[in-house]
Amino acid sequence: MKTWKPFKRDDAAISSLLEMVYGYQRSRVLFTACQLDIFSTIATDYKSASEIAITINADKKATQRLLDSLVALELLEKMENKYTNSKISLRFLVRNKPEYMSIMNYSSRLWDAWGKLTEAVRSGQNPDVKGIQDYSHEETEDFIDAVHWRSSILAPDIVKMIDLTGVERVLDIGGGVGDYAIEFVNAKPSIKATIFTYPNCAPFAEEYLRYIKNREVAGNIEVKTGDILGDDFGSGYDLVFLSFVFQHNDIWKNIELARNVRESLNYDGKIVIQDLLIDDKRTSPEFNTLYALELLVNSLGGDVYTSSDIWLILKEAAYSNIKTMETDFGTSLVFGVKD
Repeated sequence: MKTWKPFKRDDAAISSLLEMVYGYQRSRVLFTACQLDIFSTIATDYKSASEIAITINADKKATQRLLDSLVALELLEKMENKYTNSKISLRFLVRNKPEYMSIMNYSSRLWDAWGKLTEAVRSGQNPDVKGIQDYSHEETEDFIDAVHWRSSILAPDIVKMIDLTGVERVLDIGGGVGDYAIEFVNAKPSIKATIFTYPNCAPFAEEYLRYIKNREVAGNIEVKTGDILGDDFGSGYDLVFLSFVFQHNDIWKNIELARNVRESLNYDGKIVIQDLLIDDKRTSPEFNTLYALELLVNSLGGDVYTSSDIWLILKEAAYSNIKTMETDFGTSLVFGVKD
């Protein structure tokens, strides 16, 4: 059976526009399936729509429509009116699997924020947005899960790109559950690492560190709490690492943050910033331009910055030897030195 299209001739331009128009449908189907925990409910079994509906406490007929759409999207397979996970869903969308994409619940939460885009463009900000420190327990858990999913992939390679010569104390600001702190200690076992995070985020880091297998590594990591944008970080650090932190703040708050970081560093200490950067025209890469809009609707003044922006922030905060290094993940590392 052919796919519906509201025109007779093939027209690449129209097809491209329609893909944008209807693209949200696929996202919404996936988000709803994740929110209802359908993939984990099925796991490796074959289950009927009735069985799934009962388990997720949903309407049978509506559940069947959703399941059939997931089959069409190749996220489920259907055989004799029973459903099972496709290979990709079994690998990435079932809880407790090694490669489970725990970013899904947080991404689902962004749906409502994106719905405020028109209002945010008119007024300059989503009126319903709140800071990470004000998230509920459930919101914080979803946020931390998303951070952990991303950091667990990036951290081993990112830390290898950072020269740890002379580094004995590391401060990881906004450090999630500790993926980067763990890699710093793995790379150089003499390092003592501190994760500085908001009070609502700290319990997740503390719990994660309790269960990592290498207890010597865990013993070299401590968790401190406070306001990232206002509190004293302490002193005596050789390196301060900030991954995807600057993007949540406006440029003036980032200058103040960089100054506070400088106060915590030893002489010749380094600040290392990891973030998504955008070109000077602010039109590329495409993902980063869209992410800038996500920050418009889901942060208190955050943005995607250019390399020049970060250079100016660090220069204003009195750092020297500022340089930028691109990673294989589409992110950039920006280095600065306190002298």
